[in-house]
Amino acid sequence: QTAADAGVSSARRLNFNGKTGVWSVGKEDVDDGAVLAFDLWNAKYVWTAWKSKKPVETHYFSIVNGEKPTPVDQLTNHWTEGKKNSDGWQLGIMVKTVDPNVGEEMDTTFKADTPWRPILKLLAEYGNKMKTNLDEAGGFKIPLIEIGTDKFETKDGDTAYAPTLRLADWISVAEMDAIKEAAESALAGNEAEDVHEDVVQEPVKAPAPAPKPALRIGKRV
Repeated sequence: QTAADAGVSSARRLNFNGKTGVWSVGKEDVDDGAVLAFDLWNAKYVWTAWKSKKPVETHYFSIVNGEKPTPVDQLTNHWTEGKKNSDGWQLGIMVKTVDPNVGEEMDTTFKADTPWRPILKLLAEYGNKMKTNLDEAGGFKIPLIEIGTDKFETKDGDTAYAPTLRLADWISVAEMDAIKEAAESALAGNEAEDVHEDVVQEPVKAPAPAPKPALRIGKRV
């Protein structure tokens, strides 16, 4: 399955830079201590083949359905002429995250190549606690995760960073849906106002682009 066949999400990406220890969405930095909703129920293992710094093939495996990632030696070899830099298959876990302040959905992929990766520890904790955190209808709540940064020294003596993921609270699906609907309604209202201004304004001028809401949940720890 190619990246195109899998469908490319229109959501912005939440990224963590292991060299700088900075979380970001697009060009916006995100403070340590920000709290986001993690849809761990629908988390997926993802194999991504990288060639010349671009993804050329992806495969997804549902964690909740017990799907296991294909052994790497059974995947396609895209590097018959040799690998360069970060070329190769990389195993990760893809999670949908939501900013509960503004309802924005984001795609996030974490490294999952070794058992000590923070996302794997978080999934284990989620699995142990999810059955005791139900909403009024008996449905599973969504975990609210506080993101942060851990600093450490590599074997070579270099400074590197790892993401921290702390399960801080829970939110019901109904509450999250209400937040998303409010955000969509607000966006639709803003777009309608822009259209109205374009029609009545004389002469017609191109409206200035509306600034995207800054993701500034929580405070830096």
